[in-house]
Amino acid sequence: MHSVTAPIWVCGWFYGYRMMQDLMGGGYLTGDAIWWDLYIPGLFYCLQFAVFHVYAFDQETILQKQREQQLVQAAYNSEINALKAQIRPHFLFNTLNSVSASVPVEMEPTRELIAILADNLRHSLKASENESMTFHDELQFTQNTLDLEKERWKERLQLLYKIDETLLQNKVPPMLLQPLTENAIKHGIAKMVDGGTIHISTRKSVKKIRIGASDTGAGIDETFKIDMFKKGIGLKNTHTRLMKLFNEPIQYRQQLGVGIEFYFYKPINTIK
Repeated sequence: MHSVTAPIWVCGWFYGYRMMQDLMGGGYLTGDAIWWDLYIPGLFYCLQFAVFHVYAFDQETILQKQREQQLVQAAYNSEINALKAQIRPHFLFNTLNSVSASVPVEMEPTRELIAILADNLRHSLKASENESMTFHDELQFTQNTLDLEKERWKERLQLLYKIDETLLQNKVPPMLLQPLTENAIKHGIAKMVDGGTIHISTRKSVKKIRIGASDTGAGIDETFKIDMFKKGIGLKNTHTRLMKLFNEPIQYRQQLGVGIEFYFYKPINTIK
């Protein structure tokens, strides 16, 4: 940009100064001294934009330090929460196993639901101990959660998956996708008499992974659009985590007719 604007600035200064001097009857440098009338505006241009760039760099440094402090605090809180979660995890799993063993054989679907719930609890504990996991594990957790929800909503909830299998081993922060599906059920499917469909999709976009969850539910009203990332827990926390980790927000778009899609981009290879 400066390679274009600097010559324009210097030429504008040079010819503008001479025009003004001609109108006022004044003089200006000629011969070899003419270079001073080029050097001075060029120097002034460099100095003023040096100040601008230093200020911009200083502001970016301050923001970066703030983000680092917030991440450190978030990591500390995550560690504390993990320690709390580990107090008696075996007691909880043993209790679920006992409940599952007491279920009659003819109620096998109930036993399967208890097993899925136990797997989800193990995943939640694992998520609190690790900063990242494969997208395969994250997707499996989300599928288990939706299977539990489907048992509740029955035929009112249909599930579709369009997953790029080449992305399954990519590392992602845990518990990012589930809040999107939870929001789709609560604000979309639950409001429809006939229910609807949740569609989970992933695809590679340039050097990013696009992960989204859409529904064919009631859509969202203008009031919810204003406060969707300010109130509640799921969307707000997920949006905040994405911004701090990748400077990528949750995005959304209204589907044709009814329904909405929430999606986010995760840069490839930013988490080991």
